[in-house]
Amino acid sequence: IYVLDHNEWHNGVIGIVSSRVTERFGVPSILISFEGNDEDVDHLDNVGKGSGRSIKGIFTDEPQFYRFGVPYTRVMPKEFQERYGEDVLDSLGLLFVEKEGYRAFRYRYWYTMQHLMLHSFGKKIYNWCEAHNIQFTGHYVEESDLKGQMSCCAGVMPFYKYLHMPGIDWLGRAVGNKLATRQIASVAQQYGKKHVLTETYGCCGWDVTPAELRKICDFQYVGGVNRTCQHLIPYAEHGQRKRDYPSHFSGINPWIGDYFKEFNDYFTRLGYLLANSREEVHIAMLHPMRSAYFDYKDIDLKPGNDLQLMEIAFYDQINKLAADQIPYHFLDETLLEEDGFVKGNKIGCGLCEYDVLVLPTCYTMGSHTEKLIRQYAENGGKVLLLGEKPGYLEGEPFDYSYLNSNITYEELKNTLPYVLQETVDGVHSVFRQGEKGKFLFVQNYSKEPKTVSYRLRGYTAFEQWDLVKMTSEVIPTELTLKPGQSCVLTFTNSQPAEKKEKTVLHLTAAAEVTQVTENYLPLDTVRYSTDGVNYSRELPYVGVFQQLLQDRYEGELYIKHTFHVSQKPEKMAAIAEDRDSGTLLVNGHPTVLTEPWHRQPEFVTGDISRWIQEGQNEIVRKMRFYQGENVYYALFGEGVTETLRNCLSYDTELEPLYLAGSFGVFAGQLEEGQTPGVLLGSRFSVGQMPGQVENLVTDGYPFFAGTIRLKRTVTLDDPDVILEFKGRFQAMKVWVNGKQAGTLLFDDYLDISEFAR
Repeated sequence: IYVLDHNEWHNGVIGIVSSRVTERFGVPSILISFEGNDEDVDHLDNVGKGSGRSIKGIFTDEPQFYRFGVPYTRVMPKEFQERYGEDVLDSLGLLFVEKEGYRAFRYRYWYTMQHLMLHSFGKKIYNWCEAHNIQFTGHYVEESDLKGQMSCCAGVMPFYKYLHMPGIDWLGRAVGNKLATRQIASVAQQYGKKHVLTETYGCCGWDVTPAELRKICDFQYVGGVNRTCQHLIPYAEHGQRKRDYPSHFSGINPWIGDYFKEFNDYFTRLGYLLANSREEVHIAMLHPMRSAYFDYKDIDLKPGNDLQLMEIAFYDQINKLAADQIPYHFLDETLLEEDGFVKGNKIGCGLCEYDVLVLPTCYTMGSHTEKLIRQYAENGGKVLLLGEKPGYLEGEPFDYSYLNSNITYEELKNTLPYVLQETVDGVHSVFRQGEKGKFLFVQNYSKEPKTVSYRLRGYTAFEQWDLVKMTSEVIPTELTLKPGQSCVLTFTNSQPAEKKEKTVLHLTAAAEVTQVTENYLPLDTVRYSTDGVNYSRELPYVGVFQQLLQDRYEGELYIKHTFHVSQKPEKMAAIAEDRDSGTLLVNGHPTVLTEPWHRQPEFVTGDISRWIQEGQNEIVRKMRFYQGENVYYALFGEGVTETLRNCLSYDTELEPLYLAGSFGVFAGQLEEGQTPGVLLGSRFSVGQMPGQVENLVTDGYPFFAGTIRLKRTVTLDDPDVILEFKGRFQAMKVWVNGKQAGTLLFDDYLDISEFAR
């Protein structure tokens, strides 16, 4: 198992065996972090002795020049002098102003910076890992745009060559940017790397659904990824940990216990299918990374600058290819210098050769690249210019009059084994040759249903494979894909199936609650006191914590929670996140929470039902508040790195109490938030657990996390129906007339014709 974390550096390289992870999951674990020079790397020889065979690999997380300004290194003057015979300091100001010669200087500067990082970091660690039979994996940073790559390494593609399992990072729910996956898939195939990793699902939020997670990952798998590193599986959720870019795949997340295996099985099967196949590509696109050298100044470029305009044109061009489902690989100039070639009228890199070269909008290229392209053009190679031809060579003006298109865009489309009848935005696909023949993996990543019609050369129909049920069926060549839907299609000469329309059934009436796990109310607004007598006004918990940290307070602390009960529940427990939660006074009665909470053993709970009364209730928590100097240094010290803040652990955690039990929760006020679909509530109270609901949020379950069983009775004129659910849920099992009709994990619809009457 790879256990990944940020760690503070001590004496170069650290090897830490995480006993808590070993104890919790029953597996060996090790963390290794890299920094610095040759001596640091040599220390790893000692880490591996005696147990090296058990260390399978090393994960590097977000190595970079420096993301928040223009990077510089003290080895640059020597390197620049040897390479160009110039003192870099004489022209350093040209990184910031557009004076005579700035393009040539910036090109040389960033080219040298990339070379230094590639050979001093990526290649050096890769070679060490090769010699010690250890896999080097991980991801760099800001791979999804040219500006971000400038702040990382002046072009990320060469670094993938020096990872055994190259990887990317994918944050949030947004999909549509195809650059990161196309870059890494190109290098993987050019250098025969079977597995391509994504660290994904960070920043998706606690309410993300498995269907949305599948959409996010399917998008990357179409692009060329085939292995998932899920963010995040923590061994505890108390304190700040729950805010570590959720969602988390731990027991506190309701769907994980019953459905996580099914979720992972799908991606295991899909990843196996993709890893054991080869993308059929005969088109190469020159990557315009070095053109970004001209106009990059810092990470906060003003809108409308030349780099942004070039990026917009570049994205439009690659999005057009994706919309027309035209497969291509990028050619990176640094990799072309190492492994590029021309063979007759083909151009290639590493293990791949291509029949067509596409040039996007770009301003410059390197001399080695220009020589290859000139030779390729002279040999009759096919060239398509999507934008204006470049005008510079390594930052100096250059004449490219020989470089012209000799193939049209329509001719390019007609070289494919399958052709779209018309362009469809929001749908993309990948065509691969696998162990059992050719197949197509296609996805609608838009928010609207899309209909796609294919014309197949040499075949009559598609056969669709369901990787969840492990079944297949022949389908029409015209596909209607729901939002987020993806499918694996093999080619067949069977008769295409006819398209069938079924009645869609929506359940709109109130449902009877027949079974429900405990309900929750977080007490997240409080009053605090340092003497137990004089209390503050009501504040959010995080505000109180912030104030205490800013005041560097140390001493006794009293936290007062109040809540209203309209009907006393049969069961009510309090849950605290820390075993050192102190003594609670529930309406004046002392109570200590000691029992581990069933969903998170590090939390503690205890029954408080007997002390609860109808009307206003009060829980006072008495504790001692203390933070060490290391906490205040990490929060407020000068020059503190993000890495150090990420591994910050508080001596005293201050988090809400939670009420749990058989009750309903009702808001005194609900209003629409700025984010669509989000409701903001206040003045919540506890009442009778509802026996019927139309909407969980407004009908008594606004903070519910668990399993609820709902029953409805409907009358059908025709039992040949598809049941469709509107709204958000994580996972659902459906019974119709007493028989289980199916599970909804990735979909919001289910054909129940077999069970309805």
